[in-house]
Formats: sequence, C-alpha cells, structure tokens
Amino acid sequence: MVELPELESLLDEKTKENEKMRRNLNINQERVRQLSQKLEKTQLDLRDAEINENVQDKLKNTESRLKNVMKDNSVLKQRLEDVTDKYNQGNYQFD
Repeated sequence: MVELPELESLLDEKTKENEKMRRNLNINQERVRQLSQKLEKTQLDLRDAEINENVQDKLKNTESRLKNVMKDNSVLKQRLEDVTDKYNQGNYQFD
C-alpha cells in the first residue's frame, strides 16, 4: 500500500506539472494573440499597398491619356489656324 507522504509528494509533483502546463498554455495563447494581431496588420498593410499600386497605375494611364489629348488639341489648334489663315487670305478651297 502507498504511504500518505508518497501520495502527497505525487500530488505536489502533479500539481506543479499542471501549473507549468497552464503557464505554457497562457504563454502560447498570448503568442497566438500577438501573431494574429501582426497578421491582421500585415494584411491591412498589404491591402493599402495594393490600393496604392492601383492608384499609381490609374494615374499613369490618366497621364498618358492627358498627353494624347494635349497632342490632339495641338494638332486641331494648328489645323484651325491653317484653315483660318486660308480663309482670311481669300483662298476658300479647303482640303
């Protein structure tokens, strides 16, 4: 039969093991919480970066379209000046 001091010793040992396991569990839960927060922040940063990249692409496309419109306007302005000059000179035959 097992003596009372041996049982108490065994109980103390198991209690200490249990406390250690609880501490480890708490530590691991905190790590998981912190990693979850870090993951969430990283995902938000990634989403912001994707939005910024899309904005930059749209800005480049808009700038390109603006340059094309400015070129077209320049050509049209020159043609208008040419037509106006021909009209003012009395040359009414237009191309």
